[in-house]
Amino acid sequence: LAERPEKSQIYLAQLSNKLDMGMELIESVKTYMAIDEKKIRFELQKINLKEAFAKANLLIHTGQEKKKITINYDIDASLTILGDPHTFVYSVITNLLSNAIKFSFPQSKIDVVACRVGGTVEVRIRDYGIGMPTELKEKVFDPTQPTSRKGTAGETGTGFGMPLVERLVQSYEGNILINSWEAPTENVEQGTEVIIKLWHVMDEAVAA
Repeated sequence: LAERPEKSQIYLAQLSNKLDMGMELIESVKTYMAIDEKKIRFELQKINLKEAFAKANLLIHTGQEKKKITINYDIDASLTILGDPHTFVYSVITNLLSNAIKFSFPQSKIDVVACRVGGTVEVRIRDYGIGMPTELKEKVFDPTQPTSRKGTAGETGTGFGMPLVERLVQSYEGNILINSWEAPTENVEQGTEVIIKLWHVMDEAVAA
């Protein structure tokens, strides 16, 4: 910076971006390990699914706008699940939507659909981007494996988001799985679909 002051704004922006990524990784690892070592026990609470996605959408809006991606939400206002409100919005949903945007092509779409299946709520987040190879899909939840890769606009990440998402979903007594296709076929379009299943609870207001 001292030798090339004319580049200071560029360098500072790059440093700031890397610092944010570093802090994000540190916090993710701390949370992951705390859950793994049972130092954190979430008191599961009722979460209105539509409201949770509305909050998360505010956080990912900038990335969505930059790539001109349309997100279609099909979530019934009555769907209520059990989880930890803070981590569900700011870690689980935000991570999943950010990934969908990151690996989507500009001016494409993302579909978010939620429905009740027996005693659970199934949430599907489907993009139509680059997809992922089988070998990557098989290790995407493993924090010891290198899984970070660039998005369609050169976006970078820590590679630790999905292991944390899986641990959080499991701590809510739910589960998560991924379907992905690198190329379109006769029956399916290219892209990735993340499915999370969480316990459904009846909203008293709806029940009344």
